[in-house]
Amino acid sequence: MAKHTISRRHFFFGTLLAGAVPRAGWGSVPSLRALGYQSPNEKLNIAGIGAGGQPFGDLRQCETENIVALADVDWVRGEPGFQRWDKASKYKDFRQMLDKEGKSIDAVLIGTPDHMHTYAALYCMERGKGVYVEKPLTRIASEARLLRAAARKYKVATQMGNQGYSHEATRVACEIIWSGEIGDVTEVHASMSRPSWPQGMTKTPPPTPVPSTLDWDLWLGTAALRPYTVGDQEYKDFVAERNAASRRGATGAPAIAPAGGPPPAGGGAPQVAAGQRAGVGGGMGGSEYGYYMPFNWRGFYDFGSSLIGDWGVHILGPANWGLFLTPEYLVSVECIKKDPLPPTTFPNVFTIKYEFKARKGMPPVTVYWYQYMGAEPYLPPGMTVEQVRKIPNTGPQVG
Repeated sequence: MAKHTISRRHFFFGTLLAGAVPRAGWGSVPSLRALGYQSPNEKLNIAGIGAGGQPFGDLRQCETENIVALADVDWVRGEPGFQRWDKASKYKDFRQMLDKEGKSIDAVLIGTPDHMHTYAALYCMERGKGVYVEKPLTRIASEARLLRAAARKYKVATQMGNQGYSHEATRVACEIIWSGEIGDVTEVHASMSRPSWPQGMTKTPPPTPVPSTLDWDLWLGTAALRPYTVGDQEYKDFVAERNAASRRGATGAPAIAPAGGPPPAGGGAPQVAAGQRAGVGGGMGGSEYGYYMPFNWRGFYDFGSSLIGDWGVHILGPANWGLFLTPEYLVSVECIKKDPLPPTTFPNVFTIKYEFKARKGMPPVTVYWYQYMGAEPYLPPGMTVEQVRKIPNTGPQVG
């Protein structure tokens, strides 16, 4: 057997951490021009579906091109984009934007809530527009297959916005895995402690008036109709208790565990990745509106995909890419643990187990996703809470 010159524990504590929680943001992503795409007019004419929040940051990365049109159903939320690109046309309904200005648009950046990704992307691709769609690509797997088929049919440029994947540390992690330096990988353990939005509610608050700047029907889009609400006192009390539970003690860390090999010097678990600490950042439900938007939709079945869709795509990126975890190798998916299912939101605690068969010279691998909250966190095998707390949440930290 070849001698491994890289400490497996240091590799996972450092290289993967840099991809999961970089020290200075997510790093730069190559521009469309750098990748070889050219508009017939030299510069690309780009439209945005979503003008504030995450899509605002994405659009700023496109400022070498022409930002020509913006659509946002909430003109308060979209105000940063409307102000920065004040010469761009302004819409609430992206369909009107595409129908009216489609001939002058080359590509569209889509930064809606998850439930509208598929419809918006299809609407653009059917009209020959390249699309950049924020992660997660879709809310459910069948929609992803639909978009893949559409991309092949319409032959347009497509990209999913996954900043973790785009970070150089992820590429380095994959290259180290492929080099064989860490040996065979037979298990992957990834986790995230507490969402930054509330989940687990069992009761929907009464309706409240829709803000004059928001088109609630357009925001709902393809989802079932329901009244708008910002929540009531019972909801606020629920959020306060969840914030308190988050601060009381859950500590989590995503981990990849290769098979075999001795424990590292000084004890602790062998082959452990670095990760996130619970309670870092703002509390849940801190949005200016409340119950559904502008951010809390991530916890609802009809709108979002919980932490696995928000953070899982970043944390599991090196494993997915480096271990060739593509659909043709997937054997089974099973939810092996969960809290009782709330009526409209994801539960706070659940564990998903994925089994993959042998791939491209690699052995079968089992992947675990742990989502939890409160005083009973998931811990990497062999580690204590205090050991995990000492893992830095900035990178790189290669030993």
